[in-house]
Amino acid sequence: MDLSKSMLKPTGFEPTTTEAPLTRGEYEMELEKYNPEESIISRLETAVNSFNGSRKMHQETRAVFEKLVTFGGFGCNNHMFQGGMNKKQMKHEGMSKEEIEQASAHYGILEQVADSYWKEADEGEKASWVVDFEAIAKAFLSSQFLQHFDWSYPKQLATATMVLRNFYNYLTVHPVCPEYNEQIVAARAVCDVAEMELPKLTIIDRSLPGAFNSACSTLFGGAYADVYIGQAAKDDWGQGADNVGLDRQEAITIFMAGIAAHSTAEQYTKIITFHSDLLDSKCISAERLGLEIVTVELPDAEVKQTYDFLRKREGFHDYIHAMGKLICKHWDIPFAPPVDLPAHLMDAKTDRNQHFEFLVEAETLAYCVPGMKMEAVVKDLDVGVKWIDCVEVVYPTFYTWLPNERIKGWKEPGPPTAWMQRAMAKRMGLVEME
Repeated sequence: MDLSKSMLKPTGFEPTTTEAPLTRGEYEMELEKYNPEESIISRLETAVNSFNGSRKMHQETRAVFEKLVTFGGFGCNNHMFQGGMNKKQMKHEGMSKEEIEQASAHYGILEQVADSYWKEADEGEKASWVVDFEAIAKAFLSSQFLQHFDWSYPKQLATATMVLRNFYNYLTVHPVCPEYNEQIVAARAVCDVAEMELPKLTIIDRSLPGAFNSACSTLFGGAYADVYIGQAAKDDWGQGADNVGLDRQEAITIFMAGIAAHSTAEQYTKIITFHSDLLDSKCISAERLGLEIVTVELPDAEVKQTYDFLRKREGFHDYIHAMGKLICKHWDIPFAPPVDLPAHLMDAKTDRNQHFEFLVEAETLAYCVPGMKMEAVVKDLDVGVKWIDCVEVVYPTFYTWLPNERIKGWKEPGPPTAWMQRAMAKRMGLVEME
């Protein structure tokens, strides 16, 4: 009974909830709480814990908020100052509201973050940790959220953006850090973009590489060459699978339709004059690339007429859909492993101005937004046809990678142990090798 009553209480995250403006008296009290002369670290710690204490978080909202603040440099310290007392007991001991709030603090800036911030500030160096609400919002919603949550589920996306907006509203109504208000407004706007883009990205993630690219992959020894499970299996249990493959004849039909509608005269002549086997064409290159969408070209009237003709006159099946072009450029994957090549060879190997054209179904192109990014394996035929062999990851336009991705679990190494010192001495020839 108590649990049910508790769960029915307002959480502070209801759709109709707004952060009420402060009265003059409340504002003056808040100015004492968030003294502008205090460091931004101190003020943010107070704000995060005050926000946490003013909201009733259930499992879904707690998971999002905790991932957000820990990604931003906080650690979780359950009841770290309470000494085993609950809030009722602390109040009974005569502690003030502010003292209870401080003693009940759930979150604190990580020690290594604070130490780095203060050390570099004191020494006049450029800080390696800075306050950037917009960057954190972009990185969280385009990376952490995609890694740790079912981002394709509309309710999960709505929960995430609601938690972020609610927190940003709290920061703007309360005088936590007015010097960063412009950043906070920008961070709140990232939530709007995420709500527009991530549903589209879900469809792209499920649709790519698409029928033509899968047909190329099937015919020319790519990732989908051995995926086909047979029509009987499709009918029995394969319905609804992401990609149950194409049989050879389906792949040839889709490939030839794309070539007929989009190839140059030279490409078409070379392909239709293959001697005995379509596979006379060879794959001459394969590369894992970062790609950024530049633009999309939907099928024009002539292309649509070609597909209509092929379906009606040539007996091509109804699964042949009109395709347009997905035009991409190189995108540097920020966390890609380094390539052991000199800079001048890397520059020669990668033409930054090169554009890639891929044939993709018009239904999928309708959801592609210029600026969206992907990691993909791209292959090339000797007739000048490039295709996406497989798509590994897709990202929204606002994708941002921050060192926070790697630094969260970092611990400063201690002094070398005795065996490390002995090993180093041996390598330097300071002691006789055994």
